[in-house]
Amino acid sequence: SDGSLVIGTDQNETKSDRTASFTLVSDAGLKQKVTIRQTPAAGALNLSSTSFTFNADRTSAKDETRSVETLNIRSNSTWTIKLPDGVNWLHVSKTSGGTAAQSSESVNISVDNAVSDASRTAVFEVISEGNVVEVQVTQEGVKDIFLRAPEQLDKIAFQGGERMLRIESNAEW
Repeated sequence: SDGSLVIGTDQNETKSDRTASFTLVSDAGLKQKVTIRQTPAAGALNLSSTSFTFNADRTSAKDETRSVETLNIRSNSTWTIKLPDGVNWLHVSKTSGGTAAQSSESVNISVDNAVSDASRTAVFEVISEGNVVEVQVTQEGVKDIFLRAPEQLDKIAFQGGERMLRIESNAEW
C-alpha cells in the first residue's frame, strides 16, 4: 500500500555535496535503492582543478593545440576571483559569478607568451562566503633563447647622427 517516509539529516557543514543510500524492502521481498544528495553549506566551492601549466608559447602543457585552459567552478553562492597584484601576463575570462542556487560555471584561463627563460608562477584566489581556494598557474620559460645584433655598425660621421640597429630575439632584452 502507498505511504510516506520522512527522512531527516543533520546540517551539511562541509564544502562538498554528500550522499547517503538506503534500500526499501517490501514484505514480498521487492527492493528499491534510494540515494539522497545533500548540498553543501553556503559558500562551498568545488573547483575542477587547482593547478594549470602552460608552455612558453601560451599553449596548454596538457594539450598543445589549445591556448586556453578551463576552470569549472561549482558553488551554491556567489564567488569572485582575486588576481594577484602586478601579474599582467595571466588572464581570466570572468572574475565573478554564481547564484544562490547550486551552479557550475566555466572560467577560461590564458597567458601571454613567455618573455624569458625562467618559468613563472602566479596564484589567484576563488572566494565565496569566506571560503578561499587557491589556483596556481605556471608557465614554462622560453627554451633556446637567442639574441642577434650586428657585431659592427657602419661608421657614423663625426657630426653625429642616428643609425638603426636591428635586433632579433625571442625574449625581452
